[in-house]
Amino acid sequence: MRISVDDYKDIITFEKNEKTTKEAMRFMPAGDHELVVSSDGPCRIESLVIRSIPEILLHEFMGRPFGDLGMPLEGFYAKHVMPNVNTFVGAPSYMAEDHDFHRIFKTWTQDGGRLLLACPARGTPDLNEPSFTVEQAYEFMSSTAGLTNPLADGIIIDEFTGHNDASYSNYGKAILQLKAEPRFKDKLVYVYMATLHSFEHGRELVKSVMNAEGTLAWERYLPTSWNDHPPNSSEREARNFLRTEYGLVDGALYYRDRCPGSIEHLAVCFGFFSKPGGHLSNWPPSVNYKVYLDMQFNIVANDPVFWGTYGLMGYHTSYSDEETLRWICRLFRHYGMEGNTKPATDDPYRSPHLVNGDFNDGAQGWQFAPAAENSMRTGSKEGLGKLQKRYGRSAGGDNGLITERSADRPNIITGEIRDLEPGRLYTFRMMTCDYQDVSKREKFAVDVTLENVTLVPGKSFTTITPNPGDVNVKTYKNWINYHWYLFRAEGTTARVTITDWANDHDPGGEIGQELIFNFIQVHPYYAPEGDQP
Repeated sequence: MRISVDDYKDIITFEKNEKTTKEAMRFMPAGDHELVVSSDGPCRIESLVIRSIPEILLHEFMGRPFGDLGMPLEGFYAKHVMPNVNTFVGAPSYMAEDHDFHRIFKTWTQDGGRLLLACPARGTPDLNEPSFTVEQAYEFMSSTAGLTNPLADGIIIDEFTGHNDASYSNYGKAILQLKAEPRFKDKLVYVYMATLHSFEHGRELVKSVMNAEGTLAWERYLPTSWNDHPPNSSEREARNFLRTEYGLVDGALYYRDRCPGSIEHLAVCFGFFSKPGGHLSNWPPSVNYKVYLDMQFNIVANDPVFWGTYGLMGYHTSYSDEETLRWICRLFRHYGMEGNTKPATDDPYRSPHLVNGDFNDGAQGWQFAPAAENSMRTGSKEGLGKLQKRYGRSAGGDNGLITERSADRPNIITGEIRDLEPGRLYTFRMMTCDYQDVSKREKFAVDVTLENVTLVPGKSFTTITPNPGDVNVKTYKNWINYHWYLFRAEGTTARVTITDWANDHDPGGEIGQELIFNFIQVHPYYAPEGDQP
């Protein structure tokens, strides 16, 4: 049996005796279309569903998320990512025929997916460069791989953040010139943007992109702690923030009012930064970041200011861990493909399982057993939150538990893990670094014991991650340890014990070394399909 739509032949096929569910996505212009179902013998269709869905974009194709994928990268994308996306942003270097990803790109576009190649916003204040004229902007864009390579569908320009600079208008005029040329008429020109509605030149760029039938990737990189709000903000405060100009609703309202028609060209680009040693929007420790992302999608799906929104987007895979990348793809499907308006999860915004993970409230919620007098204390290390790359950091992240390793016995801290659902999977996470010398690149002697749980075999680790501000691995200067444990709850409560010894009998590290512990948290784990309890 074969299913075709217009000139897209056999987009879904079934072999004899094959019984399963299949789906396909194709970009279609507005209007009427012809669906053709044909077969070589008896067949039965139990259900056939056709939906109009948003353009769903993801940056970047084949970017490797943090963590154990459980399979090769290509297989991970094929299983968890590609079925939930119809447009990828990739790097121009991937287009070389001898590149490992070239074959995958080719198959992706032949199967109806779109591929945009990123290019920098040269000649703008965003890159601290002298402003481009219209001619310079045209010359630059016309030579980019996204417009010259036949395999690519177009370019996405990175980025226009909100300067009232003539280069913005000039780019807009150059985009219209490109689209007027026969060789570029079928190419797409998208832009990453932030706040352009407040400036004349920004509004001109928005108007030009709209007239060129392009898309505005509206950057909404929203951490769980933001300016003027403390790390322990409540769900209500988070929802109020998402309604402001710096969140989602008021910003979209400004685009709707100041740039009429722009919502219909807007792809809301959610940041999902969750990679240690990269960027972390998933802080403070008490907040369930997956719930916060769900709240953002849910607003776009429900608030009237977003009615008519063109697309959904995520940025970006290499700044993510594998769980959050799979979760963002689940949200793409839940809201963008299935058309749901209810939340994708009923988990609470603030996980109740473990408290005071940054020790902002001193020892509250924890029990200390010092190895010696004054060998354990709560305190602060200036710049620690910045070292951990807590995105949008305004408060917190510098505090933690400080221990001094003794030769006689370990310093011990214990905490109760509460309100667990027996049989459900959870993650325990923590960060440590040398309190006196963050340049030490070593795996610290630290032991974590979880009681009344079952650790998932092979799914717990400690890794050394660098200060993300360092550009070259040879010049990395600052390091942290990231501890990650996956466990299944055996009851409604559990217990965690953390020490600064390698184990009960061996210090395993330098006597007198001071360590600082923070970012301690427990949250439900979004397991791959088939692995849920």
